[in-house]
Amino acid sequence: MKMVCKNCGAALENNETHCPRCGAPAEQEEGYVLLTSYDRTEEPYEPQEAAIIEEKQPSRLLAALKLLLVAVLVAAVSGGAAYGYMTWVKPKLQTKPEISFTTGSGVINGDTPVIYAAIDGATSIEFIHGVSVYDCDITVAENAGAEPISTEYEYTKNINSTFRCVFFDMSDIKLKKKQNYTYSFKMDVSFEGSSTVYSYTEVIPFVGKITEDAADTVFDHSLQQNPALNEEAQTTATTTAAPEATSESAGDFSFIYNGYWFTAPQTDGEVRTIYSIQFKQDLTYTETKFEKDGDAAWRITTDGGIFSLRDGYVVLSSGADSEEVLYKADLAAGTLTEETNGTAGDALTNRRYNSTKNAEDFFGI
Repeated sequence: MKMVCKNCGAALENNETHCPRCGAPAEQEEGYVLLTSYDRTEEPYEPQEAAIIEEKQPSRLLAALKLLLVAVLVAAVSGGAAYGYMTWVKPKLQTKPEISFTTGSGVINGDTPVIYAAIDGATSIEFIHGVSVYDCDITVAENAGAEPISTEYEYTKNINSTFRCVFFDMSDIKLKKKQNYTYSFKMDVSFEGSSTVYSYTEVIPFVGKITEDAADTVFDHSLQQNPALNEEAQTTATTTAAPEATSESAGDFSFIYNGYWFTAPQTDGEVRTIYSIQFKQDLTYTETKFEKDGDAAWRITTDGGIFSLRDGYVVLSSGADSEEVLYKADLAAGTLTEETNGTAGDALTNRRYNSTKNAEDFFGI
């Protein structure tokens, strides 16, 4: 007859001195024995395989349920995140503002050969983070790892301060001037209200020797009509024919309509100021003010009014209550000189283009 443990009821072999399940002494005559940590043997009992299965089955089931619950939660969260990414985030990442370019090569400032990429139309570019030029077409796979041959770019802005053109001076870098060769621009920019930087690549076909005048493309010499010019002044200006004014002035003033007349540069501390005037044959003028405070960017504003030609003078008036500004015209030499209270002042300088580059030239910067 087999013995049973009086503590837990487990079956005991005849030669066992302790219960293999609970560790109670086999020869226990007092019935139930409550084991404490002090009653256990120095070598703890290692349960048999059957006991392990019996005791751990509930824990495994609970663990499986927990894993299932976690999996469901993860799937729900992942699905929501994926939906949010596809609905809001991904479209924003993939939406790249459209920019169109006019590319080419030409000469500016009389003798400077350049390759350029003019930005067409009004844009909201806030910063240009860098422009690189390559002596190959980087849009094809075989040139994907090409290194730029120059990152020393320059740019111009329009009168309304939007970016106009980026260009590279070909006399400063060793470009292959072979006929029918291809270059590439890569330009990194960000837009107003966003810190995202987008890259744009444009291919520039190079057709050989540079002879085209590119100044009209690179520089902005367009001016805005002065909105403050009142209707009466507009009517007076447009109904007064230029030929009649010229004949009454006993001379040929036609030279004043060519180009832009820059005043002498003015410096007040760190503030630099210079004006340019464009005279039009309808007897209106537009005045551009270039102002730079220290290392800040140029601040460009425009104004305008009407003018008249009389007694050898070009007389400017920006309004009924404004003081007239007189410029003495040398009709033979084709020059204009500012005059105040009968005293000759600085001569104006005639330039073909109305640009910050010209303004910087006057100040030597």
